[in-house]
Amino acid sequence: MRKLLFVFVALILAGCGSPAAEPQPLRLAISPATYPVAEAVMACLPTDGSVAVTIDSIYPSQIDYSDYDLYIRLGGDRNAPFAARLAEERILLVASGNLSMTTLSSLQAADLLSGRIRNWADVGGPDADVWLFLPPSSDETVQAFSSNVVRGAFSGQALIAFGPDAVLQNVAGNTGAAGLLPAAWTDDSIRAFDFNVSLPVLALAAQAPQGAARSVLACLQGGAGQAILAESYAP
Repeated sequence: MRKLLFVFVALILAGCGSPAAEPQPLRLAISPATYPVAEAVMACLPTDGSVAVTIDSIYPSQIDYSDYDLYIRLGGDRNAPFAARLAEERILLVASGNLSMTTLSSLQAADLLSGRIRNWADVGGPDADVWLFLPPSSDETVQAFSSNVVRGAFSGQALIAFGPDAVLQNVAGNTGAAGLLPAAWTDDSIRAFDFNVSLPVLALAAQAPQGAARSVLACLQGGAGQAILAESYAP
């Protein structure tokens, strides 16, 4: 009788099995300027349900590293103790594809962006007023051009475009418009002027990533992740 009771209890325990493990939270953030990297990030996420992922789009001035396992942006941040390089990105001055000019000096670009030049005719272009569409001041593209090309303040008449997609949309259909875009965001609807301004694509964190964050980072830096990143970025 005791033997039969033991077998019955054992069968019940075996049938119950162990409870399913809770998914590990993985908190990721990507700056708007770097959002094309999201395709590679998604490809590197585990697909077995072991991870519960959140991905937020956050400007550099708004990031709190204690809230996220990884933050991907252009350029470094001395407030982030950990940084890992993923790729390289060029920052471009862009104008409408309808603009009838193909060259622009860095001095002319600085004058356009600072507001000292307000008509394209003054730099060899058509007789059209210059309309600037720039990201917020905390955006990496603005900071890079401020220190490398403009070397001063941007025009006070510039219109704020929240996100590279907004810059692209406003510049593409307006012959007098200009703005700043990471190269990964450009397409045939705009004309790009390159002044050798580039920034690394970095994964930043409050500490060396562990668990799922470490696995995702390894994938992004490995063959599979790099192959996807190479479609939009330089190695």
